[in-house]
Amino acid sequence: MRITDRKRQQSFNGRIFLLRFLHDRVKLHKIKDKNYLLDFQRISFYKENQVLSLTKSESFYLKKLLLNSKQVQKENVKKYKIEYWSNDGYKTIFTDGRFYNLKAKNGIEITLDLGFDFLKQNGFLDKFVERSKDD
Repeated sequence: MRITDRKRQQSFNGRIFLLRFLHDRVKLHKIKDKNYLLDFQRISFYKENQVLSLTKSESFYLKKLLLNSKQVQKENVKKYKIEYWSNDGYKTIFTDGRFYNLKAKNGIEITLDLGFDFLKQNGFLDKFVERSKDD
């Protein structure tokens, strides 16, 4: 049986909906982060004058993926910037969607590889909006 593009799109949209509102249906437990400084609850991706704010569920999912990703040697992944406040202060992560450059707990910069482009795979590329003065 062949799946049409319409059915594929409906399935894709259904997954996006499920991820976006997952925190309303399932209790999200804290993740123990032993090696990195991924102590965010909700994050936003910034690109020039645009912003994409993730929900609590989407941020949780990205954090889980990052904690299970591989550390690689890669530079120049500064297409998007993620900014957030933590207990230790203001944090910044640079990414191109697949590779995430951040500081580990020991202060050394590392790059994590998800193995796929998180923004593209989850249909977020067209969800960026114009930044307001509050962003």
